[in-house]
Amino acid sequence: MKNFSEELLQKIETFPCLPHAVIDIIRSTNDDNMEVNDLVKIIDSDLGMLTSVLKLANSARYNSFGKVASTQRAIMLLGSNTIRHLALLGGTSAHLKKTCGKGLDFNKFMSHSIGVACCAKHLAKRCNENQDVAFISGLLHDIGQLFLAGYMPVEMVEINNYQKEHNCHASIAETEILGVNHAWIGSQMTKAWLFPAAISDGIEHHHAAQYMHPTKIADIIHVAEVLSHALDLGSLGIVPPLAPNALNRLNITFNSLLPDFSAIEDEHTCLAHDLSYS
Repeated sequence: MKNFSEELLQKIETFPCLPHAVIDIIRSTNDDNMEVNDLVKIIDSDLGMLTSVLKLANSARYNSFGKVASTQRAIMLLGSNTIRHLALLGGTSAHLKKTCGKGLDFNKFMSHSIGVACCAKHLAKRCNENQDVAFISGLLHDIGQLFLAGYMPVEMVEINNYQKEHNCHASIAETEILGVNHAWIGSQMTKAWLFPAAISDGIEHHHAAQYMHPTKIADIIHVAEVLSHALDLGSLGIVPPLAPNALNRLNITFNSLLPDFSAIEDEHTCLAHDLSYS
């Protein structure tokens, strides 16, 4: 096993930062006083994000009101939380696509990420946790894999070979080859971008729920990833094992989530399709 943690930290600094508009929205999850007009200004300042918001707001899932031609109108009809999520999806996916290396299928990556984000949002609602934090953490939970594919392609080949040889989850192979896994890498990226600590924590520990006593958001992302596989909402390989106590700590069962399954599946189908990741 090699230890590339110092090299990784240096390379993380070279990873293109997410667009300012995306970061402003993510950081606003800590701002209870953010006005609707502030959200409108952020979205309207980024043409790509604005285009994605209007495209999604006019999609079959959301548009039952006629043509939505402005961010202000979209927020009035769908609510600021929904528009915040649509803006993050559009702005984040467009940016990350530019950084994806050849060792990763970006469409599958985004389909899986959207699936985990949708599951995490519904889990957070059940657990009375911040749905924005859960959605963002779910959307970015595997960003470390994207970094590895684009910035450490040689090591990525070693990781893939180890995973095939041992029939193990990617996080195990990464730890054996690098000394750390994509969850740790993703957390370092979000810390460097000064994201709220809860998001970095949810990303860092979503594969460590069976080894430690994580925060609620880490448990939510862990369970959301397993649930996304169970619902076949995009797949990136072997299903991670469910930590025995994660559901107990959240005080939920999969049976209690059954009423949400249809809504989660519909949301994922529409978002992945409208962003061309289905």
